[in-house]
Amino acid sequence: MTACFSTHTVRPRTFGAELFIKIRHKAILPALLFASFMLFHIAFGENAVTAWPGPTGQMLTGGRLCVDAGNAQEGYFLANVPGGSSRRLKLQVTMQDHSLTYDLNQQGITEVFPFQMGSGEYVISLFENIAGRKYAHAGTVKVAVRLRREDAAFLYPNQYINYRPDSTVIAEAEHLCEGLTNREAYEAVCQYMASGFAYDYVRALTVQAGALPDIDRCMGTRMGICQDLAAVTVAMLRSRGIPARLVIGYAGDRYHAWTLADIEGEELFFDPSAALDAFVSTEEYSAERFY
Repeated sequence: MTACFSTHTVRPRTFGAELFIKIRHKAILPALLFASFMLFHIAFGENAVTAWPGPTGQMLTGGRLCVDAGNAQEGYFLANVPGGSSRRLKLQVTMQDHSLTYDLNQQGITEVFPFQMGSGEYVISLFENIAGRKYAHAGTVKVAVRLRREDAAFLYPNQYINYRPDSTVIAEAEHLCEGLTNREAYEAVCQYMASGFAYDYVRALTVQAGALPDIDRCMGTRMGICQDLAAVTVAMLRSRGIPARLVIGYAGDRYHAWTLADIEGEELFFDPSAALDAFVSTEEYSAERFY
């Protein structure tokens, strides 16, 4: 019998999602996969909780799809296709009228996905490519989610905000924010991004469509495009116990990525690319999806 979940991970090649909402913000300056799915907690900042996704053994299966939603209250689930597939796979996550579609790896390796649409009943469906752009339904599970806090999904790494306990971004955040309040830590991270990085104009021209943010590369080169810079910001904040989202949508008429964080109930907006003068800020940001 093929085990539901593998202890090895792979970085997916592409990612797509649709969540249609509209928001407006004025621009102000004030992505999980890992080598082991061991669950542990680290005390950081005022929230004093940063946790890493882990398996519970409470498996749900539907067709070829295998889901561990035992930690659904924490805002995430694990998914894979045991044994893998020679065909491209899509994972569709639906809650009420909102639907997000992800690429799922073909190697049968476990990946982490967020329940970022809040508490409610989620329908998780697998689709397998059969020809060209045609996909056939290959399994569905349903999960009733009651989050322990509505922003729980924004405290964990996931497929899009991809960092590990040993990632450079975690050590850098700890060094930068040690002893600071959440608000002070937020301001320190924003200043760090605005003064310590550069926009990667070459990558902007050469990046493949659908590519995930690359936090490790961005930290190593101190350069990145909008989604890389936003993902680094979010990873640093989450590692300090601060709920933060990477938001993708439109800034004016330009497709773009930025961040939102919650400090003491106040939603704070930060656009790392605009802070680096690589993007002309606009008063209207229209969000399509967030992670």
